[in-house]
Parts: sequence; structure tokens; C-alpha cells
Amino acid sequence: MNIQVAQAVMSFIALFIAYGIVATVAGSFRAWVAYMFGDDTGESLGQLSLDPRAHVDPLGVVMLLLLGFGWGRRVPINRSKMYGRFRNLKFVLAWLSDKVAYFVMSLLAILFLYFSFGVKGVSVATMMIFQGRFTLAAFGQGFPEASSFSISLGLIAVSVIFLSVLLIVFSIFLTLLRFFIHIVLCFFPEYKGYQDGIVLLVLFVIMFLGWSGIASFNFFIYLYLFVVKFLLFFANIFVGLFGA
Repeated sequence: MNIQVAQAVMSFIALFIAYGIVATVAGSFRAWVAYMFGDDTGESLGQLSLDPRAHVDPLGVVMLLLLGFGWGRRVPINRSKMYGRFRNLKFVLAWLSDKVAYFVMSLLAILFLYFSFGVKGVSVATMMIFQGRFTLAAFGQGFPEASSFSISLGLIAVSVIFLSVLLIVFSIFLTLLRFFIHIVLCFFPEYKGYQDGIVLLVLFVIMFLGWSGIASFNFFIYLYLFVVKFLLFFANIFVGLFGA
């Protein structure tokens, strides 16, 4: 029992480290891209920094504790501050920047697993991601000869892939939700000041309906699987180019 508790604690520590890495890198990169285009909103909030404290979201941490999935602090983008031509294109690129960061971090984590544990490392990670099992035992049982430190690094890499893929899916869905609610509130302008609160409320209702089994999460599952397969496709290309 004590061993199981210790493994559970170590598994959560690995997940939390991965969360800190993912939230910090993606948030600071998004703030930097926006800043390069003239929007200093993220910079004024301290989100240009690689200090995790500027990117960890309290509610995201709570959800990480409860559900094993959490998000970082949102980096706002102000299109009106962007200078020069092609403002709309710059805004889209800034919006895409954190998704690109998630994708690149996932790809680097897959390559780390490949070069550290071989093809078997990627296979075990893929199985864990599809099954939602993120424990030291689940990863370590495939590599009995590896050290505890190596297994811990492998679990952090798997957690980075899992969180990054989920955050890509979550970010796309949240953007669509914000857009839909914005359109609806155009007919009810007196409630526009409550848009963020309404988005959060609707999001929690959807999450509750999904986890309670009342509604289906098939859309998220299909999008999640698509992103994972897309990542593996790119990883295979890189392995073919640089692998032994």
C-alpha cells in the first residue's frame, strides 16, 4: 500500500512538472509572438517571462488535481495594438502560437522517448495516452532495466504529450465556444459585460454533462485521436530523417 501511495504521489509530481512546462512555454511564446506584432498586453501582465508563476492558473491547478487535466493562465491578445499591415493575419498567428508551442513540445517529447527508450518507449507512451494511465508503474513495467530517474523523465515526457494534445483540443473548442456566445450576445447587448463568466459557466456545464455520461464526448475524443495520430506521423518523419 505504501508503495502504491508513493507511486501515486510521484506520478502526480511528474504530471504537475509537465503542466508547469507546458503552461509556461506556451504562454510565454504566445505573449512573445503578440509582442513582436506590437501587442504588449501579455508583456504588461508579466507573461513574457518564463517564470511559471506568471502562467500557472489557480483553477487550472484545481482541475489538474481533480481530473488530471489543467490549463495555464490565458494570455490576452489585443488586435487593436498590433501595428502595420495585415493585422488580421498577425492576430491569427498570435492566436495559433500557443497551439504551435503545444505541438512542438509534444513532438520533442516523442523524440525524447524514441532516442531514450527506442520504439518501445513511443509504443508504451501511445498506449498510456490512449488508455489515460499515467503512473510510474505503467511506464516502468516496460523498462525494468531503466533507472528510476529515467522512468520519471519518461513519465514527464508522456505527461507533456498528453497535456499538450488536450490543450490543443481544449483551446480550439474554447475559441469556438467564445465565438458562438459572442454571436448570441449580439442579440442581448446588455449581457456583453458578462461574456467571460457566461463562457466559464457553459464550459463547466458541458464538462459536467460529459463526465456524468449525460452527453457524449465523441467530438473531443475524435479530435484528440486525430491530433495524436498527426503527432505520430510527424514523429515518424523525424525519426526517419535523424534516427539511427
